[in-house]
Parts: sequence; C-alpha cells; structure tokens
Amino acid sequence: MKIHTLIVDDESLARQKMRRYLADDHDVEIVGEAWNGPEAVALAEKLKPDLILLDIQMPGMDGFQVLEALTHLPLVIFATAYDHYAIRAFEVNSLDYLLKPFTKERLQEALIRAKKWLERGASFEASLTTLLKSLDKKPYLQKLAVKERGKIILLDVADVLWIGAEKTLNFIHSRKGAWPTDLTLQELECKLDPAHFFRIHRSAIVNIEAVAEIIPWFGGDYKIVLKSPERTSLLLSRRRVKAFKEIFPW
Repeated sequence: MKIHTLIVDDESLARQKMRRYLADDHDVEIVGEAWNGPEAVALAEKLKPDLILLDIQMPGMDGFQVLEALTHLPLVIFATAYDHYAIRAFEVNSLDYLLKPFTKERLQEALIRAKKWLERGASFEASLTTLLKSLDKKPYLQKLAVKERGKIILLDVADVLWIGAEKTLNFIHSRKGAWPTDLTLQELECKLDPAHFFRIHRSAIVNIEAVAEIIPWFGGDYKIVLKSPERTSLLLSRRRVKAFKEIFPW
C-alpha cells in the first residue's frame, strides 16, 4: 500500500525539495501540493491523504489552524524554521518534526516513524488533539523589550509600524521612535502574531494595520507605504505578493 502524501509549504523551493527527497521512496505517493492554509484544508478534505508534510508559518492559516479545520486528521510530519516552543511540544507528544533546513536523511527518519504509526494502526488523532490543546494559547508577544540609555523600555506591539534590517542591525520602528534589537527577523516573525504582522521581504516585517498604500513597482515588485509621519516606503518582494494578496486582495 502506498502512503498517499500531501505536501504543504508556502515556499515553492521547499515543496520541490520535499518532492525530490521523496522521489526514491517507493512507499510514498505524492497526491498533491498546497502553498497556503485554505488550499491545504481543501485538498486534504478532498484527497484524504494518509500523511501531510505540513509547514507551520503560512499565509491565510497557519499549520495548527489547518489541522483544527480538518474533519479527519491524517498522520502529520511538521516542518518549521524557528517555532522552538512547538518543537518541545512535539517531543513531549511523541510526534515528529523537520527543522528547516533539513536533510534527506532527516526526512527519511521522520518517514520511518510515520510508517510505524500506519503499520500498527495507532490512533494518531488522539495524540495530535493533545498537542493542539497544548498549543491553543500561543505565546505571541504583546510587548517588545528595547534598550535605551542603560534602561530597558517595553514597547507595545500594537505601536510597532515595521521592523527591518539596516546594515548589520535590525531596528524596531514604532510610532515613538526606532530602536535596535538583537533578535533576528526570523525570531521576531515567530514571536509576533501573523494575524497582525507580515514579512514583506527577507529584510522587513510590517504591521498590517499600518499599511496605507500598495504601489506597483518594477519587475513585479510593489511598494508598501505606511501610515507614519514620514510616509515610510518599503519593498514588497515579488515572491511575497501572492501571500500578501491573501490579506489585501486587489
């Protein structure tokens, strides 16, 4: 029996990588691919795969919301770049995960565990339900700590307009000023609620509520103009346009 597998990841290169890694595994049949949450739910309900290789951070719905929306839970191998709190939960619940960037060998290890689950007909749904409950209250930040003149200031996340890389430092830009931070953009993207913050470029994250205008630019890119006194203009990269349209259709 083939293991009917659905690949879900918002990065096309990541999907291609998983497909390539799975090509030599004759027990696996890839039945579909999805690039965002809503598409993943629709395909999973239609195809009813045995296994989903599921990204966590995606536009529209994250991986946890996808699972909560399914009427039948298949076996799931999670993929994540930086959700370390989730990784700890997976380990406690005896689930597997792929920490990006992962190797072909690491994926094969995860598949061996998946095959053992399927062979013994174990109830994966019960373990997954326990995991989802443990992650129901995600610890998204409400405050960001920054240093100023020997003091630590707590910024309200709602006041943050955007966060970006400038030379060798990342800066948090709020309505009250700009402060350097030691956190990477990947760490900040993980810690900020994706319902309110969106990574428009590898070097910038914006507060969705702060977006004033979207201006077509060269080569399929767009410019994002923020509701700031300076009317800050930031690049929305072409590869992020499709995901951004999930939030602001045009």
